[in-house]
Amino acid sequence: MSLFKLLYQSSKLQNAKKKSKITIFSEHYPTSSVDTQNNLFYIQHYGHMEVHYPFSLTVNPLDTYLLLYTIHGQGQLCYLGDIYSLTENSALFIHCKSGFHIEIQNSCTWEYQKFYLNGSHINFLFQQFIHNNSPVHQLIPSSTIKNYIKKLSNYIVVEEFNSLVCSSLIDMILTNLIIERDSSNLAFIIPSYILQIRNLFDKEYYNSFNLDDLSTKFHVSKYTLSKEFQSFFHIPPIEYLIQKRINIAKTLLMNTNFTINEVAARVGIYNTTHFINLFKKRVGVTPLQYRKNINKELNLLDLD
Repeated sequence: MSLFKLLYQSSKLQNAKKKSKITIFSEHYPTSSVDTQNNLFYIQHYGHMEVHYPFSLTVNPLDTYLLLYTIHGQGQLCYLGDIYSLTENSALFIHCKSGFHIEIQNSCTWEYQKFYLNGSHINFLFQQFIHNNSPVHQLIPSSTIKNYIKKLSNYIVVEEFNSLVCSSLIDMILTNLIIERDSSNLAFIIPSYILQIRNLFDKEYYNSFNLDDLSTKFHVSKYTLSKEFQSFFHIPPIEYLIQKRINIAKTLLMNTNFTINEVAARVGIYNTTHFINLFKKRVGVTPLQYRKNINKELNLLDLD
């Protein structure tokens, strides 16, 4: 039995007085190497289940992070003294260091997927997500997060899954969760020109941009532009653009047969050596190695 499984089993207190039917569709406790734990995101426990009224569960403090996605039905979360509804197509993301309580709402069934996550940089993403916000986010109709959750849950059942693939999918889920939530709130507080710059980067990442041209276009100094962009998005503008290009490149490497030269050109980087160096610095492996580690393994799965 893994250490986390032992800790988790001893920390959860299902209400014994309330007998309820629980259907477990899938449950796993993946093991991760020390290198994975020190450098990547990883899963400590995954479960997909359907519970019936009057189900409730209390989990005592654990040094882990919970991502819970509601497929149908409705639950309720009690966390840090506040109560939150967990409705269909919602995702909660919490740090379990203070414990939590969940229970089913109304006399119905509640189907959900739970991912206990950890990793060297996960607290940074959690702080970005939770800052002045509820721990629960209702996914928008066009959200890609649901698809990434499906891919991750399908990938977990692979006997010898690749830790890099798993980490990449977790990264995509959490990053998109933060971006999606921020997109619905930021328009009220961020200067319009900053939003326009981000929109340019998001939609025209393949074009050439530099601070001189942007400062001229939006009639603001380079210093002010950089300072305000970083204050709202916690990343310098050009680094934001690079990260956008890297993320698009990851998708192209996974889903197409484009050469490395073609991938680089399609994200607006025409010096292939420079692209490889940028990619390796931020991802940890070269684009070719990334494709070997991820694309071939994902193609073995029917994720549709």
